[in-house]
Amino acid sequence: EALNKVSRQVPVAHLLEHLVPLVLRLQANDWFTSRISACGLFAAAYGRLPAESKAEIRASFTQLCHDDTPMVRRAAASNLGSFAAAM
Repeated sequence: EALNKVSRQVPVAHLLEHLVPLVLRLQANDWFTSRISACGLFAAAYGRLPAESKAEIRASFTQLCHDDTPMVRRAAASNLGSFAAAM
C-alpha cells in the first residue's frame, strides 16, 4: 500500500526506472508470495505509464491471472477491479 501511495507522487521517469522493473521482477519470481505482492502494485504502476509499458504490464498481470498457484490467482482477482479502473 505504501508503494501505491508513493507511485502516485513520483515522476513517470522514476516509475519506468524503478517501479515497473520491481513489479516485473516480483511477478517473475519463483516464490508465490512475491507474485502475490506484485498483484497489488499493477494498478498504481499502470495509470501513468506510456503505451509500450502498459502492454507489458497487462501481459504480466494476465500471467498472474493464469498462475498455477491458487493464492496468486485469488490475489490477482481481488486486485482486478483496481487494475481495470486504472485502465
